[in-house]
Amino acid sequence: MAMKTAWVWTLRAGLGWLAVAGVAHAQAPAAPPPPAQLPAPPQDGAAARLPSAARFGVVTGEQVNLRAGPSIAYEAVGQLERGSRVEILGSSFGWYCVRPERPVPAFVSAALLELREGGVALARKDRVNVRARPDLRSSVIAQLQQGQLVRVSEAGPEWVRIEAPPGARLYVHGELLALEDTPPTAAAPARAGAAGDAPAGEAGRAPAPSPAASPEPSASPAELLARANALYLAELDKPDLDAMDFGPALQLFERAREQAQLAAVREAAEAGIRRVQIALRLQEDYRRRMRRLEEALKP
Repeated sequence: MAMKTAWVWTLRAGLGWLAVAGVAHAQAPAAPPPPAQLPAPPQDGAAARLPSAARFGVVTGEQVNLRAGPSIAYEAVGQLERGSRVEILGSSFGWYCVRPERPVPAFVSAALLELREGGVALARKDRVNVRARPDLRSSVIAQLQQGQLVRVSEAGPEWVRIEAPPGARLYVHGELLALEDTPPTAAAPARAGAAGDAPAGEAGRAPAPSPAASPEPSASPAELLARANALYLAELDKPDLDAMDFGPALQLFERAREQAQLAAVREAAEAGIRRVQIALRLQEDYRRRMRRLEEALKP
């Protein structure tokens, strides 16, 4: 645990401050104030635990997307009906991390599960990725440990559809969720633009096919840069280095670089790409070291 904590803080201290500098340098638009009709979620970038008195919420929009991360840059895992009740696990960048009452479909590589009778399966090893879609490019929403039991919905030759485990990271925008002690209201009018806004059409839009396709085509390079930095910092704030997923942030940094006309925005996007690449190398080095440590500790 001490080793894992040290590696996480290495990433945060060595890379996190550069992300803030990159946004300021490009003069990206600032995030708007929290919506007035809901208590403001903590803006710490992490899924901080909320007080026990505010542990549940009610969906206020129609066909609200349930996403794999705290931004529309993350793909939609499913949709929630108006009035659906969810447990609120925390918040990040104006989004609530939630646990729906009904099962949410997720996917695991068939080679990493041992199917058993009764519609269940066991994880064959530690840190088995649970993904939003049956695709290796899809977002990781949870990880299974060796021997962990999951309920199987459908088993295929390459992928197994399961019910997402309790620890899955699933997000709903704060404007589309009312805390249970607050009377549910109609979904607030959507505002497009700065990072953290409830996007136009977020309630009622079909699930996005991939993280790269989610941001609006009209988003400016500076807005793409701001979103990429927000996603990057959100990953750095995760307590588990192995669970950090920098893919969506990298895609947005690359889009911002390709579309940028101002040199400052292009340079900030290139700096973001370098930060993500460094983080990925550190993450891979950490995983190698942990594997060697686990081998050394085996009896």
